Amino acid sequence: MLGVGRKLAKRILSTQPVITPDFRTAAYLSFAHRLPDRIGMLSAKLSGM
Repeated sequence: MLGVGRKLAKRILSTQPVITPDFRTAAYLSFAHRLPDRIGMLSAKLSGM
């Protein structure tokens, strides 16, 4: 389990393109990359914080 977290941590600040399975995921990732504060507010609302 630790190996997965370490691999993900190496990619957090990466600017390489991400391969996504569908258009919806690609659109969400593009939106999240451009407006991270909006995604944070949306996540907080959805989690009830």
